[in-house]
Amino acid sequence: MYALDMLIAAVAELDFFTWMNSGPRTADEIARHFALHHRPVDVMTTLFVAQGLLARDGAALVLTDTAREHLVASSPWFLGPYYPKLADRPIARDLIGVLRTDRPAHFAGRDDQADWHRAMETDTFAEEFTAAMIAGAGCSDRRWRRTSICGITGGCSTSPAARGFTRARSPPGSRT
Repeated sequence: MYALDMLIAAVAELDFFTWMNSGPRTADEIARHFALHHRPVDVMTTLFVAQGLLARDGAALVLTDTAREHLVASSPWFLGPYYPKLADRPIARDLIGVLRTDRPAHFAGRDDQADWHRAMETDTFAEEFTAAMIAGAGCSDRRWRRTSICGITGGCSTSPAARGFTRARSPPGSRT
C-alpha cells in the first residue's frame, strides 16, 4: 500500500527520477535539493533500490535503465501521465508530508486519526489495522491465528513483542 504511494509521490510531486537523471546523488544531496529530511529520504531511496529503480554506487545513488526509460520526463516511454495526481492519493500526500517534516502521518491518509503510533494504542484502531494486514496477506482470520508474524509481515521478527503478539493471536496448542 505505501510503496506504491511513495512512488506516486516521487513521480507526481517531486519529479524525483527526472532530477536524478542528471547524475549520481547521495541521500544528503537529495534531501537538500528537495528540502526533505534525511531519514525518510533514506527510507524512500532504499525502497527504490529494492524496486530496481535506483542502484547504489558507494554512497551515491544512480538511476537504473528501467527508471531512466520509464520515470524520466524526457523519455519517449515516460509513464508519468499515467500516475494519479497527489490530490487523488491521500497516502501519497501524507508521505510527502513525512518526507518534509520527518513526523509520522495519519494511518491511510485519515485526518480523523492520531498519527499511526498513537492510533495503534487504541483497541479499535489496532483491530482494524490487524484486519487490514490479514486482508493484505490474503489469508483468512482462521489461517492468521495459525500464522506466525513472519508470514504476515513478509519478514521475520524475533522480538519479544512480536512473539508475544503471535502467541496472543494463536489458539491454544498451536505452534508459533
